[in-house]
Amino acid sequence: MRKATLQNTESVIAKESAKPRRTREYTDEQIQEREERKASKKAEEDAIREQQAANKDSRSQQAEARLKFLLSQSDIFSHFGSVKDGIISFTWLLT
Repeated sequence: MRKATLQNTESVIAKESAKPRRTREYTDEQIQEREERKASKKAEEDAIREQQAANKDSRSQQAEARLKFLLSQSDIFSHFGSVKDGIISFTWLLT
């Protein structure tokens, strides 16, 4: 038998004959602290998601306002679309 195979077999036998690992036992206080950390982390993540959604909405509103401003300024920008009654239509997207 090869030396490496023999060593592997011996290591497997040694692992099997070793005492099984004990499972970790937590106190009620540790469990409660873990739950509190999970809850605070979830609250922080939710707040971040809400902020990101608000930022996305505000950026889209700013972009729309800029486009409306440009369209109302000059005929140079009229090829981008038209604004009628607060509604923007993009004629260049349709073609």
